[in-house]
Amino acid sequence: MMTDQDTSHTAACHLDEQRLTAALRAAAKDASCVSLLRGALLHFVADPADAMLSEAVSSDGNDKQDSNQGNSNSRASDMAATLARAVEHCTDALLVMHAGHVVAVGDHRSLVRHEAVGELMRLSPPRNVEGLMMPGFIDTHVHFPQLDIIASYGHCLIDWLNTYTFPAEQRFADPAHAAEVADAFLDALLCHGSTSAQVFATSHATSADALFRAARARDMRVHAGRVMMDRNAPPALLDSGVTALKDDERLIADWHGRDRLGYVLTPRFAPTSTPEQLKAAGQLLKSQPDLHLQTHLAENLDEVKWVAELFPDARDYLAVYEDVGLSHERTTFAHGIHLDDGMRQRIADQGASIAFCPTSNLFLGSGLFDRASARAMGMNISIATDVGGGSSLCQLESLKAAYQIGQLHGAVAHDVAGLESRANQPLTPWQGFYQLTLGNARAMRLQDKVGNLRPGMEADVIVLDPAATPLLARRTRWGQSSQVSLQEVLFALMMLGDDRVIREVHVAGQCRKLHGLMLSASSETPSREPAAALMP
Repeated sequence: MMTDQDTSHTAACHLDEQRLTAALRAAAKDASCVSLLRGALLHFVADPADAMLSEAVSSDGNDKQDSNQGNSNSRASDMAATLARAVEHCTDALLVMHAGHVVAVGDHRSLVRHEAVGELMRLSPPRNVEGLMMPGFIDTHVHFPQLDIIASYGHCLIDWLNTYTFPAEQRFADPAHAAEVADAFLDALLCHGSTSAQVFATSHATSADALFRAARARDMRVHAGRVMMDRNAPPALLDSGVTALKDDERLIADWHGRDRLGYVLTPRFAPTSTPEQLKAAGQLLKSQPDLHLQTHLAENLDEVKWVAELFPDARDYLAVYEDVGLSHERTTFAHGIHLDDGMRQRIADQGASIAFCPTSNLFLGSGLFDRASARAMGMNISIATDVGGGSSLCQLESLKAAYQIGQLHGAVAHDVAGLESRANQPLTPWQGFYQLTLGNARAMRLQDKVGNLRPGMEADVIVLDPAATPLLARRTRWGQSSQVSLQEVLFALMMLGDDRVIREVHVAGQCRKLHGLMLSASSETPSREPAAALMP
């Protein structure tokens, strides 16, 4: 329910006539192949932060000339209108899915007037959802082999790698172990509402194979790669140049572009790759420009000093990657905490992105990511969990930590697009939920596939329950006449939410979590019987 505290944004009706016709024909033969959901819906069609900033810039001159109350009200109205252009929200929406894609979305009353939609509803009645439908979350940086070492005490990054990460990763030479962890990892992602992810495997080709097989079985959009690492690690984890490249070439041939899978070249970080290996990765990337690349950059001050010692001829840490062609529009650099403005500008100019990993940055004491400066330089930013350095697979926890990091920067003046601004720039709920969906999709160059629920997009949908816990229910008053504004509901979810909030998860149109319980792969029956006290 919208209130007068919210911008009045209503989802327009969107239909894909060709897919709609196909869905109608399919439903006439088998109604189970079409899925219709009815309830509140929210998704983004633009960056709300950019929208509001552009509006503020355009009106700044007028504000200087006229600072009276009338002008302020006018500016507030303009800002609200600009936000409305970025956000589509409907309190009674209909979402139609078929063959793994969205067919139609919009206001229920308007859509049912369409003859084909009305017939689909007769053949396959919509199911009412309790909560707020959104696109599935996207995790742009996460390590599946680190699932079992999450919440392991570590003094700092390098210490943590040597003590926990490297010993754990050696076990992935065993295909059975890799397969078991891959299944557990992807199920955990889905349980927490992340339907797409960009993932690090280990240096073993078997680990990447296991992850891709598990992702394909769940029809998830997963981009992943075998870690490239030929020095400064235990011998059991090191790969040789020729053999490693053959492994990557075979994995690319087997998995890249297959169903919803993509291959990502994955040098762990500069200290664990020789210049020769990084150069070879750059050549492979150049030969196949549709490949993605992921690595780490400037996470820890000791790491930055180490890179300077290992690569004395490089201009700076970023240049280690630039010099061999590893920084481009499909590159994701994890962390990017310790960068100067020159490095930020180069990343922006190259179209690469930074995966901001707030729970990991805090857990390992790596530093506070300067999101305001990154945005001022026009950098692409995503938000990620970075498990196991990160302390949770729940992206709501990531938003909470991102907000807190923004606050910790303090009230230092910062110039953003000519406006006086605060360097802390606390994350708004609009910015946060945009980032987990369309924003992260754009950072990965996947905005034509995932990130919102327009027709033709892959049908990854989650349902958030703003009354999932007694405290959330009191805070949001969800569904009551006294419900707080949508902005406040979203902020409460950011600060108080966890996996209990994820009431439903649909992957490519198939339900994987219902009433807060994971479903078996073959049915819509919860995989375990809940205790009576936990029944919704």
